[in-house]
Amino acid sequence: MTGTVLAPYQPTLDEGLRLQREGIASLERHPWLERARLAAVRLCELQGWVTSDDVQTWMADDPAPHMNCWGALFHDKRFRSTGRTVPTTRPQGHYRR
Repeated sequence: MTGTVLAPYQPTLDEGLRLQREGIASLERHPWLERARLAAVRLCELQGWVTSDDVQTWMADDPAPHMNCWGALFHDKRFRSTGRTVPTTRPQGHYRR
């Protein structure tokens, strides 16, 4: 039988949530995120909807400073879900809406 051990440092739930909030706030302050959001707005204007794959293609010459930036992209009042799920075409991506 194989046992499972905790990582040497395991934050409490409260601490983990605090760290998550701090990480999101840090991403929100990054100038790249606003450039990516403006690209997403423009793509929405052109085709009526947008996916993160669309924005990644559009922003190919201005790559994200960290992969977590993509998760923050649509967390903005300018965007709302269409209710449609479109699987990513990028092998490193997750199945997202």
